[in-house]
Amino acid sequence: MSPDQKKALGRGLQALFEQRAKIQDQFNSTLAALKEAREIIEMAKKDGFDVAEAQKLFNQAEQPLREKNYIVATELAKKSKESAILARESLFKVNKAEQETPLMLTIDTKRADEAISRTRNIIEELKSEGIDTSHIQMLLAQAQEFFEQGEYDEMEGCAIEAEAYAEFVRKIEHSR
Repeated sequence: MSPDQKKALGRGLQALFEQRAKIQDQFNSTLAALKEAREIIEMAKKDGFDVAEAQKLFNQAEQPLREKNYIVATELAKKSKESAILARESLFKVNKAEQETPLMLTIDTKRADEAISRTRNIIEELKSEGIDTSHIQMLLAQAQEFFEQGEYDEMEGCAIEAEAYAEFVRKIEHSR
């Protein structure tokens, strides 16, 4: 690979990482809205208020979240929060059997994000020592693709694989 090709690959990967960071920010913002809604729903539910509508709206956010439609998912989170607040204000309580609708949405990319962060640190260290990191960067780009496709388990596996490979390269290079 020529130096120009390496530079072009580096710029392309950097653009991918910047795009991923923007998407990750949107995703994190949506998760924060969902977490806040979940907490308010759970509090209202614990106090015995009718939160069926809030739970329904909350659970509807799963599909847009998986489709990376963060605007819709965030709107549903906000509506579910508002519904739970209104339920508390209505003072209408329900019996225990009616409270059993679970809040089903669970997506967490924290482990993958941490692995990606650690891998980027290793890449920077290796680059500063003049070591080729293109294969590691390609693994991170693959993790990005999985994230964009909504395949969060695959993203995590790929991110952890990239970190393990980066550690391996660092260990090999430092033993020379």
